Amino acid sequence: ILRQFEDRDASAVVYQDSFAGILYPPGPALAQMQAGINAMWKVCNEAFLFPEAQVACKAGQFTWQGYFAETMQRHPHVGFAGVSSKGDFVQVAFNTFFYPGLTAEVYYRDATLQYKEFAKNDNYRVYLLNGDEHWQLPWTTLNTATPLGAEAGEGQPALLEWVRAFEGPKGHPPGHVCVGDKANVTSMLEPPPSGTTW
Repeated sequence: ILRQFEDRDASAVVYQDSFAGILYPPGPALAQMQAGINAMWKVCNEAFLFPEAQVACKAGQFTWQGYFAETMQRHPHVGFAGVSSKGDFVQVAFNTFFYPGLTAEVYYRDATLQYKEFAKNDNYRVYLLNGDEHWQLPWTTLNTATPLGAEAGEGQPALLEWVRAFEGPKGHPPGHVCVGDKANVTSMLEPPPSGTTW
């Protein structure tokens, strides 16, 4: 889509609502696992991918997360805004197919690592909410969501304000948003068993 509207991409914003992608198994095995899904969904074609990505996809060396990051790099004037609940029940359930026994806490840790990778691009920001809801933007919760939850109604900045700020002048995107006790998130972090409010 961005390729088709390149003459307007300075005013574009891509919203990544409730998507971290398949996170398991981590490392090189992730591309191998996604290769089967890509073949089943016929992803490796020119309607979806850059020419170089088509080659990598057909060779089984392609991940959706890598492609998303590459798209950010190819369109540095486009804002990319990630919005997700920390314990998104749909993403946890989906990833459970690849990581049986996955908990919301472990998913949140690993999704945070993915968001940190995305955030290496200057045009990416993420807004994380406490809770387990899936999808924020198409529902009325867009009007009530804050970092404290989808229907919290209190807490700053409100999701709606953050989204509006993203659509403002480029070069000044809003910051990342997350509330809770701070943690140095690495793959070795043992998530607290008390939930995802950190």
